[in-house]
Amino acid sequence: MQQKITLLSLLGLVLLNTGCGSYWKLTESETLRTRHYSLSAPREWMSYRQGSSILLSKHGPTLEHIIVLRHNLAAPLPLTSIALYTGMLPHELGELIVYRLIAAPGISNVILLDESVEKVDGRDAVKVTVQYTLNEATRVDVVYSFTEGTYLYELRYSAVLRHYYGEYLEVFRGVVKDFKLRK
Repeated sequence: MQQKITLLSLLGLVLLNTGCGSYWKLTESETLRTRHYSLSAPREWMSYRQGSSILLSKHGPTLEHIIVLRHNLAAPLPLTSIALYTGMLPHELGELIVYRLIAAPGISNVILLDESVEKVDGRDAVKVTVQYTLNEATRVDVVYSFTEGTYLYELRYSAVLRHYYGEYLEVFRGVVKDFKLRK
């Protein structure tokens, strides 16, 4: 969650200083690649990169966004004292997602709606759906998380429950389906 807050803070500073020029609006579906993974970004969504993270949004990150994060397991994870390690089980990653939300400043009323094991690029990943309140708005996050080698990967869809959540959930499922680690 701290990475998410940091990414959104950086995004806000960039937008204040440069306007929306730092975003790239995709005119058609496009495969975005980092050194570590690739994914299919939906057409007419904005794309923003920060290090090995990608943020996608249709109407702006406060309404809905997709974030793909890569975190070194040796580095401490902000907002929690849970130690990360190679080969973490999906249910342990699910607990970590919920604990990070509970510990995040400004977030309240955290409710775990669903937790299951799914496949992402052929790997076992936890899929967690969580509802919470942030700035008096009810939001829902759907998060897929897994470890590979010495890294934690997280694909997160976050949207305001009213209107935006249901509208772009299928788009997020498509991003998850097309997500591939690069060898």
